[in-house]
Amino acid sequence: MLPVNLGTALPGLIGGGSGTPGTTSGSFAAQFLSALAGQESQAAGLAQSFASGGGAPVATVMAANAEADLMAQEFALLVSKALAAYQSIMNMQV
Repeated sequence: MLPVNLGTALPGLIGGGSGTPGTTSGSFAAQFLSALAGQESQAAGLAQSFASGGGAPVATVMAANAEADLMAQEFALLVSKALAAYQSIMNMQV
């Protein structure tokens, strides 16, 4: 899993400004999705290797699949929390 600092990640995730100095809006989400795609690709490669008898241990295949699943769940949770925070801010009275 990726280390996440919500204080700097959420502004970049919801596009409300730069998350960290030197990054553009939404780059955190793009980086996270890129890491997730890489993890899923690695898990698929290990599963293919195991299925074809390439010697990948079943424990390694299962761990890679579990990590990819957890990353996907974490991203869905972050998006949900970011949207809830955005809706809360938009519903505030001025």
